[in-house]
Amino acid sequence: MSNVSRRYLSVLLLSFNTQIGAFVIQQSRQVVASQCYEEVPLINPGPRLSLSCLSCIPSTTGEDNALIDQELLSPKKHTDVYLFSFNKLYESKKKRDLSQASLSLKRWKNYCLGDGGVYFDERPKSLKALNSQISTRIASDTSHFFEERNTSLIETAVLSTCARFEVVVVMSRSKSQEDPGFNPDSDDAIKDSLVGALAEQIIFQECKKSYLLKSLLPFSVFDKPQRICSNTSERIKSPFALKSLQTLTDAMKDEVMVTVNVENVSRRLCLIGAGLQDRPIFRPFSSRDAHVMAQIKRTADGAVQQHSDEKSLDTATATYCKILFDAALQCGKAARSSKAVPILDELRSASNGADGPPELSKAAALSAVKLAVNPAVAMCTAKLKAMEATNDILRLREGAAGLTRQSGRRLDSVGCAPIRNLLHEPTIRLREGKYVDIEKVLNDVQVEIDRIL
Repeated sequence: MSNVSRRYLSVLLLSFNTQIGAFVIQQSRQVVASQCYEEVPLINPGPRLSLSCLSCIPSTTGEDNALIDQELLSPKKHTDVYLFSFNKLYESKKKRDLSQASLSLKRWKNYCLGDGGVYFDERPKSLKALNSQISTRIASDTSHFFEERNTSLIETAVLSTCARFEVVVVMSRSKSQEDPGFNPDSDDAIKDSLVGALAEQIIFQECKKSYLLKSLLPFSVFDKPQRICSNTSERIKSPFALKSLQTLTDAMKDEVMVTVNVENVSRRLCLIGAGLQDRPIFRPFSSRDAHVMAQIKRTADGAVQQHSDEKSLDTATATYCKILFDAALQCGKAARSSKAVPILDELRSASNGADGPPELSKAAALSAVKLAVNPAVAMCTAKLKAMEATNDILRLREGAAGLTRQSGRRLDSVGCAPIRNLLHEPTIRLREGKYVDIEKVLNDVQVEIDRIL
């Protein structure tokens, strides 16, 4: 037998073995499938499900017999965003023009968090330690405003630079139908809690004999989170310290500026990132003014998240603060780019260093607000509204999936396309932050199920 004949015979044998193997695998799969189908009983269409029994609807995710999480059926989640600004710290460079409360806060800030004007004076560990103390304090002081079942989620982020000291506080809580929005009592409690936490940190340091001497020394490159003390309320015991604490707390409450609402907070942060907030002139080509971008990024990295019923902190999932500061960073980049703000090319050619002609700089600032700040604020607001609507979207889709399952079908099947079409428009409205009557939509879903059966 020649070599060609042997090779041809080998190919025939290999092809025959492959076909036999495929046939055996196909037969085994059919046997296994038939056994599986024999073990699963057919779902008989049950009676029409009452909307009051939605907690017993099987979920479309996870195990088939799993029940919908009660959190999906809880009241709508409402997110409150606050920005506490201590603007009087940098209103004047002369100490005699500052109040005693501003001097104490500024000295403590430079001592614990750094001045912020030096590029390599970074204190990320101290920022996280301070955020942890503030979030823990707010969670403790505001816990009585919320029901035990509907706990709140708190995020904090401290923005400390050479020209400002501001604190972002985000609280996501359950909102009942009777709640019109911001609760004045809880809003005041958050302000009192934040100011109280900062005042205690200041007084605790001022009680140390070495504090005034160390605070007068030049900047330190060492990041010392131990300077942020925990349980300060238990360590301040002397009558003089308690009296000083009360005086400082009252003064700081009068001086702090509070910004509420997602759009307002996002706009202020975007203006800070663009170098347009509280600045006499727009300087998009100044590396010193652009240093705020690195400080904003460091602030976002140091943000913490905590649930009101938990003691543990999560520094990696401060979602709301991340969205706010990401918008500020994108706005800062766009405001300094001639691709986003074309007038910057003209300003650069007419500028002498970082400063440009006043009239042209003013026109560039207005253009940056229109082309960089406003789009960033709109994007940030839309993202946060979509996150707030996630709970209602889950309730809507899980409820519809449970109703279709009770009728012996699945929401993702071909025959349920009309039902999915009913859910499309309400889902879009929820993502846009608009009101949707979920119970009415689920009633329409049940009517459509009865029609197609």
